[in-house]
Amino acid sequence: MILTYAAVSLSAVPITLSHISKQNSQQAEQSANASPKIDSSQGEPAATTASSERPGMNFFAALGYLALVGLVSPVLNLADPLQGLIGLVILFVGMRIAWANTAGTKVLITGPFNLSRAF
Repeated sequence: MILTYAAVSLSAVPITLSHISKQNSQQAEQSANASPKIDSSQGEPAATTASSERPGMNFFAALGYLALVGLVSPVLNLADPLQGLIGLVILFVGMRIAWANTAGTKVLITGPFNLSRAF
């Protein structure tokens, strides 16, 4: 059941990464299309080194952050009530099926029998 929850909730990670990638490509296109600001005193484009320098993130920290966001994603999806509710129903149905499939079966033991008396 835990693996089913993890699989369903972590499925939000590739979708989120796709959205972030699309946003970054759109921002890159917009910044490429924008003309560079020219400093009137020097006649050269203004320096934008502050915006281009970002602190790096460790690979394992990024992986842990993605896993955490993925595991919490069913709750985060409740920001959009209809989509969040549908996601929770899908998660509940999947977990219910996993619970039913992994449930143990009852074994009825009625013995031991004494076979020597029967003959």
